[in-house]
Amino acid sequence: MSEYFVVKNVANMMKKADPDSALDSQAIAGTIVHAEKTENDYCYVQTPDLYHGWIAKSRLTEVWDRSAYETICIKTLFAQVFSKPDENSSLLTKLVIGTRLAKTNNDVDPFVEIILPDKQKAYVHKNCISLWSKTFANESIFEEKWLASNSDERTQMIAKLGKRAVDLAKHLMGTPYLWGGSSPFGMDCSGMTQLTYRLNGVQLLRDSYLQWDDKRFVKIAEGKALDEAELQAGDIVVFDIKQTGKVDHIGIACGDGTFIQTRGEMKDSGVVIDRCSDLYYKRAYTGAARLSELAVIDISHA
Repeated sequence: MSEYFVVKNVANMMKKADPDSALDSQAIAGTIVHAEKTENDYCYVQTPDLYHGWIAKSRLTEVWDRSAYETICIKTLFAQVFSKPDENSSLLTKLVIGTRLAKTNNDVDPFVEIILPDKQKAYVHKNCISLWSKTFANESIFEEKWLASNSDERTQMIAKLGKRAVDLAKHLMGTPYLWGGSSPFGMDCSGMTQLTYRLNGVQLLRDSYLQWDDKRFVKIAEGKALDEAELQAGDIVVFDIKQTGKVDHIGIACGDGTFIQTRGEMKDSGVVIDRCSDLYYKRAYTGAARLSELAVIDISHA
C-alpha cells in the first residue's frame, strides 16, 4: 500500500475513477492517504477517517520525510500562501483550517516560511498558524491527556471540547452547503461535525450515520423530544429527515436550546443555527449522543 500527500488545498474524493462521478468527500493539503489501487489516472485511497474514495493522481505526491522540520497547523478558516514574504507577491493558493505542513526556520517577520507537500517553499502570515505541538487539533496530545485523566477530569474535557466545537462551528456560519464537502469552501452536515471535532483532537468517521453509530459516543436523553432533552454544547443530534427509518442528517447542540447544522435546502442553505423547538426538526429528531468518559479515543475503536 503506497502513501501519498494530498497536494491541492482541497482535493475531491469521488465515488468512481471518473471526473464526472459524484463527489463523496474531500481531503486537505498535507493529509497522508493510503492508496490501495489505481485506475484511469485516479488512486483509490483511504483517508485518516477510514473513508475510501478516488482522488486524481495529479492531486497527490509521494510522501517524504518531514521529521527534520517543525509542523504547523493553519488556525484561520483560510490562509493566503505567497511565493515570497510579501503580500504583493504571487498568491500560490489558499489553505484551509486544520492543514498541517512543515515549517522552516527562515522566517521573515510577519511571515513564516513553509514547505508545501510538493516541496515548494512558500510564505504565510504568522497570525494564520499555530505550532502543531501546541494546538487543540493535535490528536496525540488530546489522547495522551485523556489516557492520563480520571472520570471527573474527562467530564470536564468533554465539556470544554464541546464548547470549543460550537465556537468553531459558529465561525463557519455562512459557509455554503456542498454535498461531500468538509472545508470552509463548502461542507455538508457530517463534514461540519467532523471538522469541528477533528480540530479539537477527536477524529470522527465521515458520514452522519457512522458518527451516530460511533462506539466512542453514548446515547443520551433517550425518549425525550429535541427541545426537552438536556443537551450540552457539543452533543451531536441526529435526524431522519427523509423519514426512511435511518439517520440521514446531523448537527451539534449549542447548549442553549439551539443546534448548529449545515442545511442543504435551497432556502437558507449552508451552516446555520436553528431552534430545538422547531416543529420540522422535532418531527425528524432521532436522538443525541455525547463522547463517553469510557471511550478509547483512537478512531479504530469508533
